Amino acid sequence: EVVLNVVSMVAGVVISGTVTDPSGTPLPGISVDVQPVAPGLSGLGVNTDALGEYRTPPLLDGAYTVGFRDNSPSPVWALQFWSGNTRRGDAARLFLNAG
Repeated sequence: EVVLNVVSMVAGVVISGTVTDPSGTPLPGISVDVQPVAPGLSGLGVNTDALGEYRTPPLLDGAYTVGFRDNSPSPVWALQFWSGNTRRGDAARLFLNAG
């Protein structure tokens, strides 16, 4: 048997939004890829739902890039990052702080 001492949980920050085409029509099934800028933190991916909406689980404080990719069998939409850039290195950083 292993007994764990008291664990102190850390609050996280959720990223949520809606992905649309240029006319405002929601895009279901778009992959949303959240990657930390600094090493040591884990990234994650979620998909948009039928209404084009997405919501991540809580993330630790830090700087992240957020990318959007059409992973459908016949992709129509090009890879894009939050802020409109098409390369992760040029993407704006999203700074999360739960406190």
